[in-house]
Amino acid sequence: MKTVSIHGTRLEYVRLPSAHPREGAPAIVFLHEGLGSISMWRDFPQKVADATGCEAVVYSRAGYGRSDPATLPRAVSYMHDEGLAVLPALLAELGLDSPILFGHSDGGSISLLCAGGTDTPLAGVIVMAPHVLVEDVSVKSIAEAGVAWATTDLPVKLGKHHQNVEAVFRGWNDIWLHPEFRAWNIEDYLPRIQCPVLAIQGEDDEYGTMEQIDRIAAKAKDVELVKLADCRHSPHKDQPQAVIDAVLAFVERIVDKPATSYERVKRIRFSHCDPAGIVFYPRYVELFNEVVEDWFADGIGIDFHALHEDHGLGIPTVRLEVEYLAPSRYGDLLTFRLRVAEIGNASLKLEISASAGEHLRVRAQLKVVLASMETLRPVPITEEFWRPKFAAYLKP
Repeated sequence: MKTVSIHGTRLEYVRLPSAHPREGAPAIVFLHEGLGSISMWRDFPQKVADATGCEAVVYSRAGYGRSDPATLPRAVSYMHDEGLAVLPALLAELGLDSPILFGHSDGGSISLLCAGGTDTPLAGVIVMAPHVLVEDVSVKSIAEAGVAWATTDLPVKLGKHHQNVEAVFRGWNDIWLHPEFRAWNIEDYLPRIQCPVLAIQGEDDEYGTMEQIDRIAAKAKDVELVKLADCRHSPHKDQPQAVIDAVLAFVERIVDKPATSYERVKRIRFSHCDPAGIVFYPRYVELFNEVVEDWFADGIGIDFHALHEDHGLGIPTVRLEVEYLAPSRYGDLLTFRLRVAEIGNASLKLEISASAGEHLRVRAQLKVVLASMETLRPVPITEEFWRPKFAAYLKP
């Protein structure tokens, strides 16, 4: 088992290649439930990988499995901490670009928090039996789990999967039964999720009602619901084939969706280069700005003169990350491709790459803000006018 250090904590993980890899398919990252770990998934991630053509990446959070211990007692914000800080850092450390998150129970909630509360690029989110609020049935069943812990062989069964099973159970059971946890709720994060969501729940789930996934569908933008009969809190155990079929259809929808991008060919000129004839790296920033300006004129249908003079708006860059992969030289023809990665309230996250033939030379992520030329303050991206124009270039 491999390990990775995230914020000074060692986490165990495994990467499972598909027996039938699909070109261009994103990795699927599995996030376990509140008493889970890598080993408790058993062979389910491998079955999903083989069915979908996606690599499966499975890890145990701090305090679970063979990962380093977690700080106890857990805070009410423990799932927020995982989704907003730990998970994005893990994805970056493992080099996972725009994966699909697949979370069960607590892992589903953490996935939703990451999707709705961070700028992490995601191709999609799959949640099974997630929690977005605390219900009476949740508290009742967790209290009953405490009785089972004290009176049955549950500690022995769970102990096969964890280094410190007592800490695992107490960390989960105690915080869910804490009075302050009754107010826990993540619904405010749902409208900010930009990627598609597949939400799966069993009709006989002992830890939550259909209200959980119905609220996700009511507040997130692109949600598909799967409600399974004869199924409790672990759909992948009670109805494994139904879950795999739903996941396969979801992945095919993502992978087969045509990516809409704006393309512009530019020749590298003498003025772009240093004395060695290689593009001087700041010149790429100027080229990126040209591509954005060309995109507004050709793709959005509003050139910068009209944007400034008629609409009284600007589109300044407030954040820029650039990765230089190979040198470009005087005379090269580069194809610049622009896609919209995310549409915010007043901002756009853009992805721009430049290639010579099949060889990628540079790629960048830009955050630009629609702003008033008069006040220099952000202006909302309205549903009636701007958002549909930008959404035409939104990546899948």
